[in-house]
Amino acid sequence: MKTHTLPKLISLLAAVPIIGFAADTTWTGATSTNWGTSSNWTANAPGFNGTAVFSGTPTSNMPDILGTSKTGVGLDFQSAGWTINDSVGGGLLRIDGGVTNISSAGAGVNTINTKVTSSGSATLTMTIGSGNTLVSSGDWANGVSKTFTGGGTFVLNGANTATVLQAVSFTAANTILANSLFGVNSSTVNNGAKIGGTGIVSVMNYGTLTFGNTAKLAAGGNGTFGSEIGTLTFRSGINSGTGISTNRASVTLDAGSIAEMQIGSGGVGNNDKVVLSLNAGAGGRLNILSGATLNILGSVIQDGTYTLFESTDATSTIVGTFSNVLFNGSAINPANFTLNYSATAITLDVTGLASMIPEPSSVSLIAGAAVFAFMSARRRRA
Repeated sequence: MKTHTLPKLISLLAAVPIIGFAADTTWTGATSTNWGTSSNWTANAPGFNGTAVFSGTPTSNMPDILGTSKTGVGLDFQSAGWTINDSVGGGLLRIDGGVTNISSAGAGVNTINTKVTSSGSATLTMTIGSGNTLVSSGDWANGVSKTFTGGGTFVLNGANTATVLQAVSFTAANTILANSLFGVNSSTVNNGAKIGGTGIVSVMNYGTLTFGNTAKLAAGGNGTFGSEIGTLTFRSGINSGTGISTNRASVTLDAGSIAEMQIGSGGVGNNDKVVLSLNAGAGGRLNILSGATLNILGSVIQDGTYTLFESTDATSTIVGTFSNVLFNGSAINPANFTLNYSATAITLDVTGLASMIPEPSSVSLIAGAAVFAFMSARRRRA
């Protein structure tokens, strides 16, 4: 008796569902704000390994995940002005699987008001275009290594009580404003990138955060997402819900790196400051290597002593000195500035500078007087 195995095999294969990668789909918001409603998308709601695309003029119905979890979804903001919400709370966007990218483009701001998680061994690529700002107002947790590219700005404004971003790298001059908790393993900031903000940068697992050639450390914000002038704290370990780790950590300003510190017109205390809580007793340090630059920014600066770097540890934390000290990008006048180093602080004495730099209103008066004098001279010659 013959057995016809081939037809049976074909029948069995026909009964097996074909598993493929989900397609990209674009948000229209045609029906509601509900992320999970298929009619709000051009090709159904994004599934596992799919990418949620947001393009063109933002709709009045912004996407809302409504407390649900969306797994294996990439995000592609092709224009600015979009916001992803979680009005119920407790939901999350999980960026993993076959999709490992978040893109944000366009002149303006895109905002993620949800918790974002990622896992696995693949590096998450954060492509934020020049002129674009991607704001996270939710928690980032259980992270993987991340590569920042595109030259735009990433702002952490959320609670971030258990942020683990692992190592970060840069292929362009991106800016990270850590206005909450930004956790990172040993990493190098390079390619003109900048880390600033008014929150906490937590260097984990006995790691070292190195600012390489052309990289910038800039306490404070940008005037939009936090105070223009503020305090940025570097500490060891991370707040994981059971307290702060006592592991030591280090921050290194390498040759060619720049520390930018702004001083306001309000007098002593109205200045950017870096606070160091690196567990110096266990070897945590701020290492300032030969070739590092300090650039002091400001217009009207009152006389006085300004604390720029300050350690919370009683033992030696600050090692090295700046090779170059600038004021608004030009060499300082020693008659006006004196930089003082100790094992636990760097301070700046300012003398006689306020009288040299007029207030903006005075600049207008001076300019007006110059124009009047010029016109008067022309009349006399005529």
